[in-house]
Amino acid sequence: MTPETGTVLSVEESAVSIVEQAQSVRVTNQETLEQANDILGAIKKMHKEVVAEFDPKVKAAHAAHKAAVAHMKKYTTPLEAAEKAIKCDMQRYVTEQEEKESKERERAQREAEEKERKRIADLEAKEQKARESGDEAKAEKLAAKKEDVSYAPKTVAPKVNKVDGLSFKEVWTADVTDMRALIKAVADGIAPIAILEVNKSNLSRHAKLVQNTQDIPGVKIYCKKEIAKRTSK
Repeated sequence: MTPETGTVLSVEESAVSIVEQAQSVRVTNQETLEQANDILGAIKKMHKEVVAEFDPKVKAAHAAHKAAVAHMKKYTTPLEAAEKAIKCDMQRYVTEQEEKESKERERAQREAEEKERKRIADLEAKEQKARESGDEAKAEKLAAKKEDVSYAPKTVAPKVNKVDGLSFKEVWTADVTDMRALIKAVADGIAPIAILEVNKSNLSRHAKLVQNTQDIPGVKIYCKKEIAKRTSK
């Protein structure tokens, strides 16, 4: 065992011993309050010793980790940038093609509807003419034909064919454009309260600022005491 190893073991054993002492104490009177105070002082002192013992090792390990990460990022960062750029370009192309395809489908649908309209108008004109000439049988046949008029839109071929290993998924997200309107929507029951997240740090800072001079609906501002123990050097 090296002197360094012995020191580490001594610190570890002392730390465990003090923790056990702290766990065995329950403050019920003045005597145990003072006993707990002594243990509290020992805990804070021991904490400093533990940090002094292990901090250099932690810093050395952190520095080594930081250097290794930096070396890795030398290559991963440009790879990630290249991946993002090529994905954006692919997405741009696919979006453009989908928009073209959608417009072609809409145009094909309009053309089919226009064709139906013209055919029905033609049959109506012939039906009217047949009725005017007294040929009711022919008029009824023409009227029946109108019900069967239907033209399917021209088939539009996909602009983008399936690429092996490539897929797209829909990712829905949202941005707040009017916080007051959002809060009102939650208050009115239109939006779920879960989408509002309380910033505890900001709330506590505001509580420290106003203390007991301001009441906020839905918020309880209070003061709690915490033990502050000085340690001897």
